[in-house]
Amino acid sequence: MESNRNMQCWNYNNCGHEKDSLCPAVDQKAGRSCWLVAKTLCGGKVHGKHTQRIKSCEGCAFYIYIHVLLSKPPLAYQPYNDRRG
Repeated sequence: MESNRNMQCWNYNNCGHEKDSLCPAVDQKAGRSCWLVAKTLCGGKVHGKHTQRIKSCEGCAFYIYIHVLLSKPPLAYQPYNDRRG
C-alpha cells in the first residue's frame, strides 16, 4: 500500500478506476486533488462542475483526510511555545 503522504483518491476509496482510467482524476493524475477536476466518478456517479459538487466533496472522507489530517505538521515539527518567560 502507498504511504499515507502519497495516497491517491482512487486507492483511498478503493474504486478501481486507476485500472480502467474512466475517471478524469486518473487521466489528469489528480488523485491528490480530485475535487478540482470536473466530471469525476465519485461513488459510482459523475460529478459535474466544481460549484455543483463541492459540498459533496467537502463531505468525502478522502477530501477530509487530505485537508484536515495532512494539513497539520507532524507533532514532532510543531513549534514549542515555552511560556515560562
